[in-house]
This record gives sequence, C-alpha cells and structure tokens, in this order.
Amino acid sequence: VSRDSLMEKVWPNMVVGDEALTSAINKLRKAFEDDSHHPKVIETIPKIGYRLVADVEFQSTEDAISKIDSSARNRKAVIGFATIGFLIVTSAYFLLKPPEVREELKSPEHMVLDMPDNPSIAVLPFTNMSGDPEQEYFSDGIAEDIITDLSQLRNLVVIARNSSFTYRDKSAKAQDIGKDLGVKYLLEGSVRKAEDQIRISVRLIDTSNGHHLWAERFDRYLTDMFALQDEITGRIVSSLSIQLTGEEQQQLALNATNSFQAYDLFLQAQISGAQFTEEGYFQAAETYRQAISLDPNFARAYGALAVVLTRQVNGGYSDSPVEMKERSLELARTAAAMNPNSPQVQWSLGYVYLYRNQFDEAVEALERTISLSPSYADGYALLALIKNNMGHAEDAVRLVERGMDLNPHYSWDYLYNLGRAHYALGHYEQSVEFLQQALERNETPGHPRLFLLASYVQLGQQDDAEWEALQLEMSHPEFTLSHLQQILPITDTELRERLVGDLRSAGMAE
Repeated sequence: VSRDSLMEKVWPNMVVGDEALTSAINKLRKAFEDDSHHPKVIETIPKIGYRLVADVEFQSTEDAISKIDSSARNRKAVIGFATIGFLIVTSAYFLLKPPEVREELKSPEHMVLDMPDNPSIAVLPFTNMSGDPEQEYFSDGIAEDIITDLSQLRNLVVIARNSSFTYRDKSAKAQDIGKDLGVKYLLEGSVRKAEDQIRISVRLIDTSNGHHLWAERFDRYLTDMFALQDEITGRIVSSLSIQLTGEEQQQLALNATNSFQAYDLFLQAQISGAQFTEEGYFQAAETYRQAISLDPNFARAYGALAVVLTRQVNGGYSDSPVEMKERSLELARTAAAMNPNSPQVQWSLGYVYLYRNQFDEAVEALERTISLSPSYADGYALLALIKNNMGHAEDAVRLVERGMDLNPHYSWDYLYNLGRAHYALGHYEQSVEFLQQALERNETPGHPRLFLLASYVQLGQQDDAEWEALQLEMSHPEFTLSHLQQILPITDTELRERLVGDLRSAGMAE
C-alpha cells in the first residue's frame, strides 16, 4: 500500500507530515516485535510504501475480542491483537494523529481571574477585512501588540494570545467565551488595509451580559499606525477605569519602532518563525535582518533574531553552532541595552541565557520580564523551566500554575514542566498524570517521556516504564544515558542521579 493511500485512510482531509506515518509504522512494528531489516509482518517498499507480509487469517470481531481477552495477561500480545483489522486504523487515528489536529482529551479547569480591583480581558484575533488572506499576519500583529501593551498593566489581568486566538473563525457568544477564558471583558475587532490607509474597528464587550461598553472605527494613514495603537489602548484603559502609574504611562508611550516598513517585516518574520521548521527559522532570520536594516534601533527585532538563531542551533540547523550561539547572545544583549523596559526583549535575553546554561542570568532576565509584564504567561512558563533545571521544583509549580491561569488553553510544555516538577518533589502519581496529558497533546518531544518512565519506576510499575523506554528508543534513538548526562541541564546533583538511576532501571541503553 502506498504511503499516500495510508495517509488518506488514517488522516482523511488533514495535513499530516511524513513523520506521523513513519511513527505509526514503527509503533506497529514494536507491538508485533517485528524487525524492519528482516520483516515478518510489515515490509518497507522503498520510495513506495509498505507491504503486509504476515500470514492473514480472517476472523469475526467476536473471535478477535476473544483472543484479546484470553491474552490479557500478556501486554505485548494485547497490543498485537488490538491492531488486527479495522482496529489498526481506529487506533492509529485516535492515538497517532498529530498534535495540531488532536482534540483536547481533558478540558482545562479554568479559573476566573478577576480580583475585586483587577478586571480581566481577552483580546480576540482581529478579523482580516482586506480581501487578501496573506494579510492575516498584519491583523494578528495588531491584536498581539494590543495584548502586549495591556499585559504591562499591573491592575489588569490579560489572557495570553495562545488562548484567546483559539477563537479564530469561531462563532461563540461573548458570555460563553468569558466563562471559558475566565474573563470579564473581551476586545474584538477588524482590520482593513488598502494601499497607504488602514481602518480598524474595535468593540469592548462585557461578558456578563454581552453588552458593548465601547465601540469605535478608526481611519488612518499607515504612517499613523503606532499612534492609532496607542489611542486604542488608551481608550480601553479609560473605559475600564484603570489607574496607570507613571512608569506604565512611560512604557505605553514607547514605540517599538517608528518605521512602518520595519514593523511590517517584523510581523512577517514572526509568522515564519512560528512554523518551528528549519526553513521557517531561516526565513524568519532573514526577514528580521531586513527589519533591522530599516531601523537599526528596533530592539524587539534584535531580540527575536537572537531567539531564532538559538532555535536553529538547538535544532541542529547550523554549520557553525558555536559562532551562532555567541551571535545570539550579542544580539540579545544589544536589544536589552537599547530597550531594557521591553518585556519581550527581556524574555529573549532570558531564553538565550537558558540555552547557554547560564541560569542565574536567565532568572534575572525572566524576573525582569514578569515585573514589566505581570500578565506575560510565557514569561512564567519559561521561568518555571529554568527553576526546574535548577532543582527549585516548588517555585516551578507555582510559576506554571500562574502561567496556566493566564493561558487557559496552555500547550503541552506547561504540563511537561508541571509533571517534571512533581517528579522532583516525589509526587509520582501527579507527575504521571501531567506528563501523560503533555504527551496526549504532543507526543513528539522526548523529554516528557523521560520523566514519565522515571515516575513509573518510582511507582513500581516496571512494565509501564519499560514500555515507555521502548517508545523513547523508537522515537529518539539518540537518547542514551551517556548522551543525556551530557545534555541534561539539571544542576541539582541528587535530582540528576535519581533520574539517571530510574532511566537505567527501565532499561535505557547506556
């Protein structure tokens, strides 16, 4: 059967990478204890697809279930029989479909973030009214910048972009969105860009009753774009009766750049970098450089370029990783010197320090980030990762939970951070729960499975631990004990030794 046919059967009407099918086939081979070099069940036909070479016997569903029941004491036999016939397709669909299309298996328990004196707000993605789908990055960028500005206000709780943007192209009542995200107010709007002019329509909505507190349309030249963003932010602050400190007034008055062309390039680069691919990183880096050439004082562009170069090194996409890491640090420091009061710039600096294992400097930058932007969910999440690496698990739990409050539709890495923190604290059942949820959302990363199988060892669930070790060997063959001891950025000696010992007990290769 060709690869295309298999992908169409298992993932109909979905965009799926080749690695998803390869992973599915590898898992079936593991379940059948098959050898790809000397196959007895599944044979690879180079450049074409796969062939079933096992003897096939047709049975009724009742007979198949009976065989499964009679073999219930043998874990691998259960898995082998469970893949017979139509169960191959249904299991593959529900267990192996990629994270970008997987439905959430557990809905997060959202908290209402309102405090008596602190209103809460979510900014929904602005509708692109330009008639050109490729202009969506621009309308998204305007909404994100408003989120950024509002997140710097200490007396306002602002939901993260990743959560509020889940409502793109969805028809939902303001009251329902408010309950889901735990906010009192919503900001929604639309953007129309034509030649040198722009029209932005915005509405501020009370989610308790769906009434508009304020609605207005703004027509401006593109050259007045930054003043318009400031005006919209100011109207929101005024409508919610928020008292600004002098420092907050100064921060809101600062523009990231005065060049609309540089700003437009920066937004395009953000989209490319968010693809998390080699090509996407390369395109983002080139576009950030173009933005910097137009505005040599564009601090956020320097910081964003530093992050992209670091990710290129981490992904193995650089021919000169040492030089690129040094260049990343130089760029991040330059950005911080230009605009030390930008939370995004400080986040970039902390990110670069993290992957240089300079944890003290990373903590300082991230604490500065949160101080500047108390609603910066990813700031709390990144600081939690650093605290985990330093062995400060209780701090990590507190920080992750705060990030989850601000980002109710949190991604897998929040759960990973929470799970590994509970492993460090010896709360192994809780660790298993959170790490399983992390893998349900994204099974590609290897680190959640490391701590999951270690938690199983601590709980005495040796079969589960060995099974996870097999999964890890299949998906990340480079994860050997010697390799992990070189790359694991854990400074707590006791925690590192416990983890390595548990991994060895599960049968991980030396």
